[in-house]
Amino acid sequence: DLIDYYRKIAPWMLPYLRDRPVVLTRYPDGIAGKSFYQKNSPEFLPSWIPTVGVWSEEVGREIRYAVIADEEALVYLVNLGTIPFHLWASRAPSLDRPDWCILDLDPKGAPFEHVVELARTLRDVCEELGLPAYVKTSGSSGLHVLVPLGAELDYEQSRMLANLLGQLVVDRHPKIATLTRQISARGGKVYVDWLQNRRGQLLVSPYCVRPLA
Repeated sequence: DLIDYYRKIAPWMLPYLRDRPVVLTRYPDGIAGKSFYQKNSPEFLPSWIPTVGVWSEEVGREIRYAVIADEEALVYLVNLGTIPFHLWASRAPSLDRPDWCILDLDPKGAPFEHVVELARTLRDVCEELGLPAYVKTSGSSGLHVLVPLGAELDYEQSRMLANLLGQLVVDRHPKIATLTRQISARGGKVYVDWLQNRRGQLLVSPYCVRPLA
């Protein structure tokens, strides 16, 4: 069923995957079993699935990320027990320049109605600034709002833009929105997370399945 779904959704999903390093979360024993997070492509990955090498200061070596170019590669990786696919914001030819700036509206107990209201406010703010903005379900409890960048900014500039947009939203809705990261200090407000704009930060792919009932 999972493979069948990914085959059917591939025409809509593949444009978001093209040229992007992907990280796999594999569930070999199903969603109730143990899972593992895989950045570095397995050694047995067939040569017809391209990879892109990225130097990691954290581990002191190059990591070879898989790149999904077609339906066959997508299905092959699903057949390894991969359920969600997480993507870089940038593409292989220009890894230092993201395609989007992301704001993650994270409720953690706040009403979802507040998330929707803040997403609409964020769209209004972007329209006032002449910026496009698109909403995306996160697959969990919140919403993502993506501002396309066309690879015109670097990651630090994208982070600064996200911080400014987040501050404008909080200024308009101080009773329901906060930039405070610590859950216990949020006071039941929606967290407007602007910090997910660092190099190598991941976004769950549009249209992918989550390991939830």
